[in-house]
Amino acid sequence: MTSKHIIRLDQQSIVFLISLIIFCCFFIFLPNFFTVGNLIAMMRSISVLAILGLGMAIVVIGRGIDLSMVALMAVPTALVMTMVDSGNGLVLSITVGTGFAIIAGGISGLLVAYAEIPALFVTLATGLALAGLGQVGILKADMVSWSDGMNPIRWIGGASLFGIPSSILVAAFMFIAVGWFLKKTKIGRFIYSIGDNPNTARTP
Repeated sequence: MTSKHIIRLDQQSIVFLISLIIFCCFFIFLPNFFTVGNLIAMMRSISVLAILGLGMAIVVIGRGIDLSMVALMAVPTALVMTMVDSGNGLVLSITVGTGFAIIAGGISGLLVAYAEIPALFVTLATGLALAGLGQVGILKADMVSWSDGMNPIRWIGGASLFGIPSSILVAAFMFIAVGWFLKKTKIGRFIYSIGDNPNTARTP
């Protein structure tokens, strides 16, 4: 057999094949697994993780790692909900929460890019710091309830279109947007270049 006939699988293909095998096993051995209701319920439950996975994918493509992602999602979100529950406006609360997330992520990025501290240690410390800050300084309780002031944005994850939950549609839109960003923009192509060969990518 010549080298032309040898099938070479990259990491993406291997992960896809493993996922396909797991899906087929569930389909064969679990009753009522391959039903519309069950598939929609599964996609709805993992839609948030799918969006987080997109963020992690960008980091991994650029040869990085981010262990603070869950805390960076949860704490600013809890901050927004806490501020709204305390009587602050929704727009102001979202602005503060978004700014908080950008600042926290920016600090990690600066420490990794300019201080050259390994991303593993920076993001681990950032995640622990955010989690501690959330429990001690931001959250009033272990769980933050949904207040009526949050209802204007309920449609993002609590509505449906033609029977499809909006959270699935938002996740699908994010997949398309991130795919376009990585393949069609200069920054996206640079991220791929950094992942393939960081020294060459930094050459003027």
